[in-house]
Amino acid sequence: MCHLILMMPLVGIGLFYVLPLAWAAPLYGVVLVVSTVLYGLIYHAHRRPVASGKESMLGREIVVAESFQVQGRVRYQNILWKARSPEPLASGDRATIVGMHGMTLLVQRVESTVAGRPKA
Repeated sequence: MCHLILMMPLVGIGLFYVLPLAWAAPLYGVVLVVSTVLYGLIYHAHRRPVASGKESMLGREIVVAESFQVQGRVRYQNILWKARSPEPLASGDRATIVGMHGMTLLVQRVESTVAGRPKA
């Protein structure tokens, strides 16, 4: 579909063979304006960050569902996930997703801050 949109100006040249110049020129101008707007929209759509898949999960903050030492469960978007952490986490702690191994999230505790300084 995208390739067809890119070819709109080339297809529009056909207007000059079918219609008189007084009609073809303004219509071709419309084709060029529409094409330029669509090119801009396509460009911006391709530059947007990933919104799905595991790439979109990285860096997101989650809540620990149950206390665990190495492996346990966390809640991300109201779904329970298996998780691993290098440090023990308690129920209700906040953590960040730093990776994924299969369907297991690799998480790390979020350091709490008070007035811009790490909590003691």
